Amino acid sequence: MSNADAISGVPAWDAPRPCRRRLGQAASAPALPGWRWSAAHNLWAAPDDPIYAAFAGPRSCRRPSSLFPTPLTRGKPAKRSEINAIIRDTDEFIRLRRRHCFHLPPFAYWTPDEWAAKGPEVREIVDHMLGWDITDFGLGDFANKGLFLFTIRNGDPANLKSGKGKLYAEKLLIAGVEQITPFHFHWLKTEDIINRGGGKLAVQVYNATPDEGLADTDVVVNTDGWVRTVAAGSVIVLSPGESITLLPYCYHSFWGLEETVLVGEVSTVNDDNTDNRFYEPIGRFPEIEEDEAPLYLLVNDYDRYYKPA
Repeated sequence: MSNADAISGVPAWDAPRPCRRRLGQAASAPALPGWRWSAAHNLWAAPDDPIYAAFAGPRSCRRPSSLFPTPLTRGKPAKRSEINAIIRDTDEFIRLRRRHCFHLPPFAYWTPDEWAAKGPEVREIVDHMLGWDITDFGLGDFANKGLFLFTIRNGDPANLKSGKGKLYAEKLLIAGVEQITPFHFHWLKTEDIINRGGGKLAVQVYNATPDEGLADTDVVVNTDGWVRTVAAGSVIVLSPGESITLLPYCYHSFWGLEETVLVGEVSTVNDDNTDNRFYEPIGRFPEIEEDEAPLYLLVNDYDRYYKPA
């Protein structure tokens, strides 16, 4: 536990954060030893804390995947309260980057009651699975093997055959420190994985064999227009602003380094129901124990709440 936890008279803000304390409008309050005031976010932070890039706190007390202080219960169905806590933390992480002009669309914040009142005019959101998406890959160990996603836009797979309409998709992902997205490839989708900010993003790549195993052949990778050949199993580290293009049948796994990473994904049409080939047999959407009402709906909640006339 950090010494910051022992500071008295400084209330925690939102979820417990041992390395940051909000003081309301108390910019003139007595300075905490070695801490600084951020007027932009109305909080004190340790001086070595690059506040816009390291949401989870100073390095001295940062934990792996520390953006998610309430991990999904290991080996058990996820509780809705845990899902809600992850959404709150994720939304705050994104909000801290709004000075860089990143906002989620309005439907991100529709409540379950608002969804229940919507009609066929929002059918595209449901049919194309736009919105909040949190997965532990069916492993019940979200902090170590899990991923947050928000699908911002997406076309219909049929558009790829016709060549008309939306042929593309865009997602926001957040990868915690050492929080692994397991090896998988896509039969159809080509995607760019982009480090939008925070820490570094490690991406490990293999070619797929004809029987969809891991090949020992060299892999041709394209990072921001730079085409090069790397050995099977190589790890490409992307700094903020860098990206990698992943073609069909390229196995990839990725995780954050040093700090939580804001990741962008731009791709051809995305189909999470039929176009994910995981190397190990794992799931895609978590089983959820409903111990409280949803804060916002996940994409796999729509069928329960959205009932257009």
